[in-house]
Amino acid sequence: MKNKLILSALNVVALSFVFFDTSILSSAIFVLITIRNIILDKKIVFVLLFFSIIFGFKIFEINTVTLKNENLNITKIETEIDLSNMKIDGNQLSFIAKDNRDNETIFYKTINENELTLLKKSKNLLRVSFSGNFIPISYPTNKFQFNAKKFYQSKNIFNNFQIKKFNYIKTDNKLSINNLRISFLLFLDKFPNPLKNYAKSLFIGYLDANFYSENSGITKLGLIHLFSISGFQVEIIVLFINKISKRIRFSKNKNNFINISLLVFFYLFSGLSQSLVRPILSNLIKAILSIFNKKIDQINIYSITLLLSLFIYPQILMNIGGQLSFLLSLALIFSQNYNKFYQTFFITAVSVPLILFNNFEFHLLSFIANIIAIPVFSFYVIPLVIISLIFYRIDFIVNIANLLIYIFNFLINFVGDLSGNIIFGKMLGMITILIIVLMFIEFRHKYSVILGIYLIAFLFLHFPLNGEYTMFDIGQGDAFIYKKMLNQEVTLIDTGGQVTFSNEPWMSVKNKKDKGETVITRYLKANSISTIQNIILSHKDFDHIGNTKTILNNFKVNNIFMPLGMKETKEYQDNIGFYLKKNTKVWEVRSGDIIQNTFEILSPFNKTDASNDGSVALCFKSGNITIFSAGDLGSKGEKQIIKKYPNLHFDILKVGHHGSNTSTSNQLLQVAKPKIAFISAGRNNLYHHPNPTTINKLIKNNIQIFKTQKNVMITYSYNYFRDKITTYADN
Repeated sequence: MKNKLILSALNVVALSFVFFDTSILSSAIFVLITIRNIILDKKIVFVLLFFSIIFGFKIFEINTVTLKNENLNITKIETEIDLSNMKIDGNQLSFIAKDNRDNETIFYKTINENELTLLKKSKNLLRVSFSGNFIPISYPTNKFQFNAKKFYQSKNIFNNFQIKKFNYIKTDNKLSINNLRISFLLFLDKFPNPLKNYAKSLFIGYLDANFYSENSGITKLGLIHLFSISGFQVEIIVLFINKISKRIRFSKNKNNFINISLLVFFYLFSGLSQSLVRPILSNLIKAILSIFNKKIDQINIYSITLLLSLFIYPQILMNIGGQLSFLLSLALIFSQNYNKFYQTFFITAVSVPLILFNNFEFHLLSFIANIIAIPVFSFYVIPLVIISLIFYRIDFIVNIANLLIYIFNFLINFVGDLSGNIIFGKMLGMITILIIVLMFIEFRHKYSVILGIYLIAFLFLHFPLNGEYTMFDIGQGDAFIYKKMLNQEVTLIDTGGQVTFSNEPWMSVKNKKDKGETVITRYLKANSISTIQNIILSHKDFDHIGNTKTILNNFKVNNIFMPLGMKETKEYQDNIGFYLKKNTKVWEVRSGDIIQNTFEILSPFNKTDASNDGSVALCFKSGNITIFSAGDLGSKGEKQIIKKYPNLHFDILKVGHHGSNTSTSNQLLQVAKPKIAFISAGRNNLYHHPNPTTINKLIKNNIQIFKTQKNVMITYSYNYFRDKITTYADN
């Protein structure tokens, strides 16, 4: 029974990946587990058939509810806003609520000052009416970019809705669990930080938008499970109820009924938090079995919990939170007979491959941090939070508790900032699964074998056989990476940057991540890149240099090159100079210079103010082809280059100024005779780039066009045997 039930549960897990994350690997694993289970017990076929129907209905729902294209029809919606699901950052409002089809949807709006005041004054559930239009949640347009569509689908959220106008906002004062939760949140807001954030996370599963950015050590050291997926708070609630019941001599069944009632209430009170499903279900199963005097071992309780979770939330394992929650609880059961030191080590080691698969980096101090932090968190931090809530009127107790939690929080961030962070790279799915499976099998030299697999994967990722020239889909801007085979040299050519217009102070958005972090940084880390040899900035415009500060904060950068005269500009000081590390050298270049024996600088010819006409133009060889890139240089500058370099020839043209009609002169095309054009421009941009005139010029010259608006991320890759162009749109 024991082995059959866990194998059945794992079989259904594999089936869920076949349905929701279709790949050859998931299909192969499903087939292997199914064959093994059918040999043991043919009844597994009925279980798989049942869950196939459940997952099939979910796929049907996704396809029915999810918009394929933007719905431009103005729609009126009346709904409720739960303040615990509402986020206000500057003048940006977002919240999750039911739409007029009773589907969970992300609503967002740029609000005015009156709306901000009204929303912030609210202390209860809000009844609102507004008009706007549905917009589909976008797929990622760059490799290794966070997949928001997949993440939100796993939480039963399928669309965005852009609010154009509020029709009314009313307070709903009725007695409800939602209003109780909101009142509790407002009560917690009176506490000092970090006690306030810890209490919100533990008792409601609520984290402020800036929680992880302000506590970077939690993510660096792999301690996220303490706050969002461990279920510590549920175990403490059950333990507390059991202790009280024992003191007042309640019968076993009365104690179990109280447990069941409070667990259900807590789940509803938390806002049906998906992160609490596993610990809530697990304890409910234990209580129900106890009522009927039934005893089954922990692995079977785990298996039933897993199957019920997949029944309630078919996509619960499609995000890292769900994956870690179930994986770590299985590791806890597997290692229950180990001593506490080794058990914590084992649980941390099991999580490493999954973290590397999703986040690409791992801190060597994570093992020590988890060994120390888990017991401290369990036996000191959580009791301190509870004591503070009970004695909230006694400032001395609250302040002492907050000070102790602050010290704990400070030490986590301090250790997270110590050296020891390894950018490993994107672990292959097959290797990730292999290491996790091996962790649960006992054999001689187990850890030596696992370390050997890590070493091979590390070398494979750090020394790739391909070189590449890639155009990021960065929106309205330019950002490219050129890297040689074996990662011998990595160069960024411009870094992109979203241009924003000056606002009043209250309007400024604080917690929005730029594409330097969400696109470029993730791509570099996934490719095992920790050091960037060169950043070449074409000119001073923000849409070419704006993300440089993010790159400087995340990587070691050896050299930055820019046009002669740019160091004297305000743009340089604001976006680069202020963020420079002491080991980064800054060079100004002009026509005739050679960078790293690779990049031939063709312009500027003289010192400039680093505006469009002072852009760095360069030519370089990548594999078997030559590439030309010139920032936002206009036709006049292109003609000057042709005049000085009459034999100029290249295969790939990075089209100037995002395809504007001020660049890409006929003379440049006729002399250089490029075969391929790369155009980086934002979708629906205000400047209507690329200009139809430019596109027509390229077509007339028989030049194949790749543009981010259509093809998204575009890569030219090469090795010793072949070269090719691929687009991320193909995925």
